[in-house]
Amino acid sequence: MVRSVVFESDSFSDNIVTEEIMSVGKSFVAFMAICYLAILIIGCTGDEGPIGPPGFPGTEGPPGQNAVISPIADRTFGILVANSSASDLVGAAKVILTSDTNSVPGSDRVVARRLDKAPVIDGADGGDAEWGSAAASTITLDSIAGKYNGIASAHVRAAYDRQYVYLQVKWTEVAISDFAPSKDVNKLMWSYDSAGTNSWVRTGGEDMLCLGWQLTTITGWSTDGIKAIFDGSIFRTPASGEVADLWVWQSTETYYSGYLGDRVVRYADVGDASQFDAGTLPAFALENPASSGKPTYMRSGSPETGTSYPLNSYEFTKFDTQKKWKNHATIPGYISFIPSGSTADVQSTAIYDNGTWTVELRRLRQTGNGDDTIL
Repeated sequence: MVRSVVFESDSFSDNIVTEEIMSVGKSFVAFMAICYLAILIIGCTGDEGPIGPPGFPGTEGPPGQNAVISPIADRTFGILVANSSASDLVGAAKVILTSDTNSVPGSDRVVARRLDKAPVIDGADGGDAEWGSAAASTITLDSIAGKYNGIASAHVRAAYDRQYVYLQVKWTEVAISDFAPSKDVNKLMWSYDSAGTNSWVRTGGEDMLCLGWQLTTITGWSTDGIKAIFDGSIFRTPASGEVADLWVWQSTETYYSGYLGDRVVRYADVGDASQFDAGTLPAFALENPASSGKPTYMRSGSPETGTSYPLNSYEFTKFDTQKKWKNHATIPGYISFIPSGSTADVQSTAIYDNGTWTVELRRLRQTGNGDDTIL
């Protein structure tokens, strides 16, 4: 008879072994997970493989369009030219500005040409090399309000590009009566006479160019042009709500700044109603008036012989009454400032040569200011 032997396991020991095996397995899994995450975070960089072949070219896009530069719309403006004194004015009341390439420049018509390269605004006439096909018009100038200074014509060129309009105005002064042509850039210059009266006196005028444009419809402009806002001595529009844009170049007050005075003309019952566009004041020049018969200001550190124009805004000081001034010492009659804001919209440079002024201008076609004409 065979005896069966049954071995009974120790359940407690088996449980311990099982738990140890499971613990080791969990640790291994956790270790592998950590390694995997480390590879993902740190990365593993191997040698870079060869560059693959380029892909197929994409489809061609639609054709582009050439930039279109809009021409200047036909406008009517007026010109005034003064010799040394604002009372000696001549002008052309109505001048047509057009960019119609079929138009011919004439005595009352200026044809603006589109330029690929902007002319240099330096007051030196570069001729066709700078202005291209923008031929000069010889504009006839007549008496304004019965006054005449002998200047019979002005030569005007106009050009434009996408951003700017460019103008060149030339005229030659004429000896008339007791007037002799000269470069009048020393308006009301102070001069000391120590040998005679032992006093300070002021002498000298300035030349002037004005260009006037409609901003709103102005009564009488269609027939009288700039005469509708200028009576020979003052500027003002004929009726309330009517506004004009006036560009004023002066051979002393604006000459030294590199800009001309951009002004707006409105209606007034009496007196002049033109004023500088928005900007800092004084816009261009502060008068150096008399104080007890002497200049109010002088250049800081001025020698006893005085100084010439310009007297800039950053260098003037109170007049030194104790200084021993030399005979014929001079002090400018105006202090020059650099304009800002809308007042400084029109850049300008001028040259006087052998009796002829050449004034060149540049202005944005659209300044974004409500007090400026759009060109």
